[in-house]
Amino acid sequence: MNDILELNRRATRFCWTLFEAQAHAWTVIGFRMPGLALSAGQVGAPSAESRMMVDEKVLAAQQGLAAGSRAAASLGAAAGLGPIAFASAMLGVMEATAGPGHRKVRSNARRLSKKASRGG
Repeated sequence: MNDILELNRRATRFCWTLFEAQAHAWTVIGFRMPGLALSAGQVGAPSAESRMMVDEKVLAAQQGLAAGSRAAASLGAAAGLGPIAFASAMLGVMEATAGPGHRKVRSNARRLSKKASRGG
């Protein structure tokens, strides 16, 4: 019984993590949109912020893929331990895969919020 309660707790926390990531993403989009609009149509090298936007997304995706792949390696063993263990392992794959992107969007929201409050 404790296993299923723990699984439910983790699943609920993961749902909140996704909700938080979505809220942070909208914050980041809101802070970045004016700069993107101003730079639209300009010829030349992209700004440092534009390059960072692309680089950090690629890195977070690579990290999420690697972490999810490592977590997925345990699925075969978990399948033999029963449905709760398998569901827990599947949730672990989702948590591992989403983790790097969530951390990055959260840190971006904080960084851009501080930058905006300083007037930059």
